[in-house]
Amino acid sequence: MTALQNKIINQRETTFKAPTGSGKTYMMADLMNRFLANPDVVFIVSTLSKAGLGKQNYDKFIEYQYSFPNIRPYLINSDFAEDEKVYIPDTYNVYVLPRDLYKDKARIKTSGALSNLLITLRWNGKLVYLIKDECHIATSNLDELNDQFTKIINFSATPKFKPDVEITNEEAVNAKLIKRLAEESKDGDIFTVDPDASVEEAIEKFQQVKTEYINKLKVNPCLIIQISNKDKAEEEWARIKKIVTDPAKNLKWMYIVDDNNGKGCDTNDSVKKLPVNRWKDYVKNNESLIDIIVFKMVITEGWDIPRACMLYQVRDSKSKQMDEQVVGRVRRNPILVDWEKFDEEAHELALTCWVWGLVDGNMRKFKKVNRIDERNIEVKTTKLGTLSKNSSFNVKKYIESKVVNTNTTSVFELYRKWDKISPETNSLCWNEIKTYDDWLKISNFVSEIDIENNSFMADYERSMELDDVATFPKTSYFEITGNTTEISDWAWKLNDESDEDYDFDSEAEKEFAKILKKLGTSYWGKNYYPNSTIKFEYVLHTKHSSYPDFILKDKNGDTHIIEVKSVNSGFGYSIDETEYKDKIDALRKMFLHASRITNQYFYLPIKSNADWVIYKSFNGIEEVLNKDTFITFIRSCCE
Repeated sequence: MTALQNKIINQRETTFKAPTGSGKTYMMADLMNRFLANPDVVFIVSTLSKAGLGKQNYDKFIEYQYSFPNIRPYLINSDFAEDEKVYIPDTYNVYVLPRDLYKDKARIKTSGALSNLLITLRWNGKLVYLIKDECHIATSNLDELNDQFTKIINFSATPKFKPDVEITNEEAVNAKLIKRLAEESKDGDIFTVDPDASVEEAIEKFQQVKTEYINKLKVNPCLIIQISNKDKAEEEWARIKKIVTDPAKNLKWMYIVDDNNGKGCDTNDSVKKLPVNRWKDYVKNNESLIDIIVFKMVITEGWDIPRACMLYQVRDSKSKQMDEQVVGRVRRNPILVDWEKFDEEAHELALTCWVWGLVDGNMRKFKKVNRIDERNIEVKTTKLGTLSKNSSFNVKKYIESKVVNTNTTSVFELYRKWDKISPETNSLCWNEIKTYDDWLKISNFVSEIDIENNSFMADYERSMELDDVATFPKTSYFEITGNTTEISDWAWKLNDESDEDYDFDSEAEKEFAKILKKLGTSYWGKNYYPNSTIKFEYVLHTKHSSYPDFILKDKNGDTHIIEVKSVNSGFGYSIDETEYKDKIDALRKMFLHASRITNQYFYLPIKSNADWVIYKSFNGIEEVLNKDTFITFIRSCCE
């Protein structure tokens, strides 16, 4: 959010892209809460009118008020009697506007209620920011008011123009926000599972997964089936209905038609007694017993159902290509809020979805790996404490020792200061902010506090401490890069046990893997980044985490931790030599201290042309090895 906040401050219109299901509404609330520390800022949040998305966003903002107390939301609606004056109060700071309420003949527009609100806000010195949720949908009527807005912020998973700030699918998966797609390749296109599978096969897979979902996640899953909007829709539904109504399958199903009166909708559940407009709310709950949801519509924006883990697209559908909005319906993490309460197997299940249909061909390809259960390595990890560990430092006392001149710095200049500080300093300072006056005083010196905090964290003698004992997760995955070598005896097995081709992030990493597999180590493996908790914190301007590439255990039970680097330019990219040297120096310094407090071996092999320089740290002492002396030392530990 800091990167997005910085962009908004420095330009009038900003576009933010994040995958469907990654929590854009929560991010939106976080963003608004930051700006609303300034009491002169007001937000208009424009949403889609369909599927009750405006009400849905409003309810979320109310729910998030505990975390984001600056937000005071108001839902603009058209619930006025025919002869009643249309009025929008000007005492709130977040106004949720369903877009259809500002169509040409809509009362919110014809009455001038929204225009009057904007005029009043600006007359009172307010800065009015417009957020366009799902900005890929045109808003021609609302665009007439663009000159009334100080800033315009576009949110979408599929914006029509290049985003200024983006959270990628991979980043969202790694952050546990969304599920990854179970993938396989066929004829150059990317499909999930078998693209030619029948509805019966998809339902059979669902029934297998359902038992796991209930036992491991305490969630009732569901399969969504997308059929055509027109033409063959009725024929497709008739065929599917015969399957889902088979008594032997014991399925609860729901068929939803996207029209106002719900004519044609059907279900074999007791929810049939309720109005159709309440069916979607019912089916979203993790406790809902509906197994199969069939849509005679394009299931895109405005409908969140985290328990959905499968999507089947009928092969006769006109749209063979499923866009991100459609696939996003089954990508939400169903246990995100209670993540820590579940084990590794539950995490793996919660972060996997199955899609039968052609998916965006630009998606990256991955292979899943499974840990060999009877062997594992325990690794002592480290973390860095912040300035709050220093009992002699107090933010408010620090501010009191300074002279605060609140008249010389604008609010926007103060916001820019916050954008440049580390997340740790941000948290440290916000813990001391209770009022706007606190924010104003601390903002003047937040840059100086950041310097103090980063200086403390970089002093590993004071800041570094043991964190946890971590191991390889039971499952993980890697990207198919082409940097491949065969490995038959290490910590991992591929799903296809006859497959021994493992891909690595770089040519240097692949080469070092070949060195390790020849050494006869007792046990070793790649530290795959997804799901990994094997990491070490260090400071390079601000705090970062190092995820070493390889971990091995020798015959004495000692742990060896290896992070491979290369100063050679790779395909399609070049290296900033100064920046890279700074990173290597920072890692060397961190490894030196980590080796002392963990009693583990740390190595930083650096490939330069055809040669290796390997920095080895143990017990707080660093040595420099070459490839041959490294091999000799490891063999002495392992033979």
